[in-house]
Amino acid sequence: MKKFNVDGVANNLINYFRRNLEIDKDQEAILKYSIHLVISAIFSLGFALFAALLLGIFPNVLIIILTNAILRTFSGGAHSSSMLGCTIYGTVLMNILGIITKYTHPNKGILAIIIFIVFIFSILIINKYAPADTPGKPITTKVKKQKLRKLSFSALFIWFGLCVLWYVGAIKSHMMIYASTLGVLWQCFSLTDWGYALLNRFDKSLHMIK
Repeated sequence: MKKFNVDGVANNLINYFRRNLEIDKDQEAILKYSIHLVISAIFSLGFALFAALLLGIFPNVLIIILTNAILRTFSGGAHSSSMLGCTIYGTVLMNILGIITKYTHPNKGILAIIIFIVFIFSILIINKYAPADTPGKPITTKVKKQKLRKLSFSALFIWFGLCVLWYVGAIKSHMMIYASTLGVLWQCFSLTDWGYALLNRFDKSLHMIK
């Protein structure tokens, strides 16, 4: 049985695009990074949800991942340098957050305070750091950066608006709101210098084990 090789898959896809489209070296590098990112995301998502299913926290983790992913699409953030790192990091982290939402039960008033604090924190972080750049997917123009920042703010305000509707309507969906709040919080943390430092330390530890 052949070992799955991400680089091999990425190179085959790039060769296909090269044969059918005119792409330069910069576009090729971005395309290769994007392919790696998509494959890593699929593996990370699959393992995280499988672990969540075994732990009995599947809905919690799914909501955390979806909220995190939507905001991350526009704001960027720290990303592991390897598919293995991305998979392990995502699986462990998302399930820890899922466990928190399962075993801690803030009442409606406390949760409203948490949501407001996370909202203010997120505004400050997005304003300062978003969109966060990566070597494989650089943001080369000021116009694009401004657009992504606006989209990041839009996603954040839509989330907060839904939280307000939940609070006013007294809908019994505490877990969903709580899980989405932790998803937003962690995504914004991943934009900070501390977020990048934590992932870099994790990557270094993983390389030492290997």
